[in-house]
Amino acid sequence: MDIEKQLYSILEESFGIKNVEIADTLKDWEIDSLDMVELKMMCEERFDIEFADDDLDISNPTIEDVVELIEEKLNGDKEETS
Repeated sequence: MDIEKQLYSILEESFGIKNVEIADTLKDWEIDSLDMVELKMMCEERFDIEFADDDLDISNPTIEDVVELIEEKLNGDKEETS
């Protein structure tokens, strides 16, 4: 599963954002707090993970921050089920 490509797909399908770079911030793409909630919900559904309320509660997360958090959640879920 290529998390980065799937995240790009979510951003394009839901927010019309194309040509995303890994170092881009969500603010670069004008993702506001309501959009962030929607993005979190879509990622939870797509990757079958669950975010805590304060996940990505940083001032200006990059796309890479989101990818890393998803990877952590996926790896954490695998460890918990082992």
